[in-house]
Amino acid sequence: MSKKDIEILNQIESELNDEEENITGDDEETSEKKAAKKRKADALWKAVQMGENKHLTTRVANILNRYPETRNSDITLQIKYWQVYDQLTSNFLDLTRLYKLERLTSISRARAKIQNEYKLFIADSEVRRKRRTLEEDEKEAQLLDKPSYGTINVFADETGKTEKFVIVAGVWSLSEQLASKVYRDFIQWSRRKEEQGIKLPEEFHFKNLNNKNNQELELYKEFFNLIISNGEMISFKGVAVNKSKINRISITDLVIKLYYQFIRLGINHEINSNRVQLPKKINLTKDEEEGESALVLETVKQNLADNFKIHHDDNLIMDQLISMPSHKHIFLQFADLFVAALNRKYNNPGNNNKDRLAEYILETVQLKEVKFSASQVELDEEKNTEDIDHSVLFIFD
Repeated sequence: MSKKDIEILNQIESELNDEEENITGDDEETSEKKAAKKRKADALWKAVQMGENKHLTTRVANILNRYPETRNSDITLQIKYWQVYDQLTSNFLDLTRLYKLERLTSISRARAKIQNEYKLFIADSEVRRKRRTLEEDEKEAQLLDKPSYGTINVFADETGKTEKFVIVAGVWSLSEQLASKVYRDFIQWSRRKEEQGIKLPEEFHFKNLNNKNNQELELYKEFFNLIISNGEMISFKGVAVNKSKINRISITDLVIKLYYQFIRLGINHEINSNRVQLPKKINLTKDEEEGESALVLETVKQNLADNFKIHHDDNLIMDQLISMPSHKHIFLQFADLFVAALNRKYNNPGNNNKDRLAEYILETVQLKEVKFSASQVELDEEKNTEDIDHSVLFIFD
């Protein structure tokens, strides 16, 4: 975590300690307050992926992320928290231990802040809508028997809206420990470069690569190698459609369909190749687009949730869909480089440093293509992808 991220987390914790009443999140907000809240939500989301647990808020968020059933029940949340962080191993509790265990009021307030203020790990709509009943109280005991869902974290971006091929692609992290490991590798690499007197870019963004600076090109390659060195825990996936062969679909609707196919085809590929075993939940973090509609994000999430329910019942869950600027998350920068490399190859080939970087990235990940008819971008038909390893581009052309 960066110093700025840690400062934001400390601020969240301070706010939590100062709040005396229930958090509702319904106060009228200025644009400045909304922006501040978004920064805090992004920092908290990043902290969860990094496994940060130094704050009560991040510890509660980690429980909400790992055990979706705790989002609907403060009692279940409290017990899971005690089991994970207070080393509670028995179903029986010595009352004197209550003085040492985290209190329900503190855990509940942290949960309310996370769900109501930052809109992360929210409860089921029915739970949010209904008042508590005796029947609901009795069901809470059953929630503790549900298994923890392993998490697949996906980081994605989109490109080519004005070009021949519209592309959605990104990096799939199949290990919950990967983010913190890669970030540690990045910090160590950054320090070595600093000791050598080499200044790194503030953000590794493909479009910012200097076409005349070969030293910078090598830095971009080294940066991308940080994720490649963890190849057994990652995969690269993308979907592209030749929009000239698609009729009567707006760019917005086409992007929604591509995100849907990106996740649907991607998870099926991972399951068929035995790289992933269910149950799992998927978190999708995408690069924030200017003027992006919350409705677009919710549509993508709901479509995927419906598809997973039909084909995998409760063993596969489309969980969080978060949009944030790429400079705030190193994995979004890896996704940006991969997506831009695809765009360079399929839409804007040339002969400069950007093309050399694109060629290096695509050769390094050993990208393979799977082709569909353009009309299939709207369908749910399966295609066998077992012979593909970890990098694939699904092309609708």
